[in-house]
Amino acid sequence: MAPSSVAKPSRFIRVDSSVTCDRRVVAPNGYRDILTGRELPIYPSLQLSDRIRPLSSPFWIDSASIEPFRDLLNLTSTDLAVKPGARRLHFESMNTCRPSIGQFWKLSSDNYPTRSEFININETTNPHILREFYLCHRQLRFTSRSFLFENQIKLYKQKHRHGFRSNIWITRHCLEQMFHRKIEINRFTSGTLIQRSDGANAPHDPWQIFNIDETSDPQTLEDFIYMGFHISFHKAIRLKWTKQFPLFERARAKGHDLPLWFTQTDLPELSRSGIVLNKGAVPYDFGNPFGPHWARTYNAEQCADPLLLQRLVSQRRRVCVRNINYTHNKHFAYDVAVRMNALRERYKLRSQFWMSRRRIEELGFRVIPGCVGVDVSHKNQENMVFFNFDQIVHGNQILLQRASEVASFPAGKQMTDARDHDDDLW
Repeated sequence: MAPSSVAKPSRFIRVDSSVTCDRRVVAPNGYRDILTGRELPIYPSLQLSDRIRPLSSPFWIDSASIEPFRDLLNLTSTDLAVKPGARRLHFESMNTCRPSIGQFWKLSSDNYPTRSEFININETTNPHILREFYLCHRQLRFTSRSFLFENQIKLYKQKHRHGFRSNIWITRHCLEQMFHRKIEINRFTSGTLIQRSDGANAPHDPWQIFNIDETSDPQTLEDFIYMGFHISFHKAIRLKWTKQFPLFERARAKGHDLPLWFTQTDLPELSRSGIVLNKGAVPYDFGNPFGPHWARTYNAEQCADPLLLQRLVSQRRRVCVRNINYTHNKHFAYDVAVRMNALRERYKLRSQFWMSRRRIEELGFRVIPGCVGVDVSHKNQENMVFFNFDQIVHGNQILLQRASEVASFPAGKQMTDARDHDDDLW
């Protein structure tokens, strides 16, 4: 039996196991494999099928994965099966594109399937089993990556074995770095050891992870997650992790629920869009240690039209997502992304990936002679110039090669990259 959920204040969006929650959990218009969390290609046939008979869930499951999933959780065909007449989505893929669940568990020695068949979870007999499994494994980490399937199964069993109420897991190092020892792991708690792997399927030391019910303040951690990661209007991307919890604490102390912020220097630009401060709005002072730019900061709820402000930030974020730092798999801040888009338009650059000159040289690649990059240097990092992959010799071949390496074991490879470049804090 699944642990009962605890009622949350209405201002928080509770991710529960109801059908209506599905579209809140995934990105807009995104279809996902419910067992791996990865997005599926959106083909015209699927969109047409969705219009003819609207799908109540964006989650799908590979038909070849249903039987291994049942076996691993000791379920029978009575517990979970495909309904008669269920629509099946077929698509072709490269051999290295997507291993099935069977290959994740080494239940089969076959090559990766070139033709996959997906079924919407609401066309199975018990979609709530799949939905609960998917919602069981959220990570409070410095990344949105999914667990490997074998780890998802292990954590699923661990949660029910110990009766954990929460669906959220965290590493000790993440807890220490993000919450500055204000929240700690309980004494005499051993956590759960899970294996990780790189792109070549080589073993690494086990990774220790804890359910937030094993911490000193699980309710605060849960509230932090349901508020969402904090964003500034100026950058339009997620703020640094050292700022996340202080912003959450100050916002909660003043009864503000929106994780969106703007500063005094943003007011002229906001006023041109019709956004003004509420009468008597008192600014937050984050000047130390955030820096002088944060000396007079306001929460979105302190302006006259928070919804309009959110729409403006969404427009800015659409500019940001067109450009990605390939080394760290992160979007650039809005002001940098604007300059990158201008350069792409001027020189007809099609790639959304960028790499710094220093990193290009470290990897032994070369920039095409005469190409102009985007200078993002600041006081902490001088001479930091980024080049588009279309400006790198054999840039497209590099992307294809790296994509095939990552595809064989995506989460493991990404974790290795993050650890090597100190992108994530483990």
